Amino acid sequence: MDIFSKFFHHNMDEILQKIFLLLDPDSLHCSRQICQQWNEFILDRIWGSNFARKCLKNRLKYRWMKEKPEIESCDYWDQMFVYSNSFAMDDKFLVCGLSHV
Repeated sequence: MDIFSKFFHHNMDEILQKIFLLLDPDSLHCSRQICQQWNEFILDRIWGSNFARKCLKNRLKYRWMKEKPEIESCDYWDQMFVYSNSFAMDDKFLVCGLSHV
């Protein structure tokens, strides 16, 4: 029996919760696909827990405020134009459309 199975078998939910909270969002998502037990635990004890959601939200907020963003740019071989009506924005997103016309 592996260590995770022992934690689940002995109802060590707090330890499991702390382990899962160390994962990045992609790894946490992948962990849900391991087995039904992991999926149910993550849904109930991570996403269903106010404490765990608050931890994830604080970590996300910290990453948004402290980490440097990755900037990607693309060079197009043809000529592209940005028109003034090519932008859409709300309080969370900025979308820019390009046209080759």
